[in-house]
Amino acid sequence: MKNLTALLLLGLFCCFHMMHAAPLLVPSMLCCMDHVKVKIPFRQLVSARRTSDNCPNKAIIFTTKKGNQFCIDPTQPWVQNYMTKLEKRSAPTKTMMMSSSK
Repeated sequence: MKNLTALLLLGLFCCFHMMHAAPLLVPSMLCCMDHVKVKIPFRQLVSARRTSDNCPNKAIIFTTKKGNQFCIDPTQPWVQNYMTKLEKRSAPTKTMMMSSSK
């Protein structure tokens, strides 16, 4: 019985640890309970969004090509740089058409 209790507690601890820095879905908003401390390589990112103002912790949620989401501290200098790059990458490019008259 002691082994079963210990195994159950270990399983709960592992689940909590894995979900701790993952986004938490609350009706109509996505919130982060904690921040991941690693720098994600930019080439792996496909999108980013800010958490709602109603969330307890401010964060940027980066989504990777594999669909993983990571909560990152928005005050990190590299985060602001990545946000700017992602905005430029997703912005439609304007093309100018030039006509020549003969």
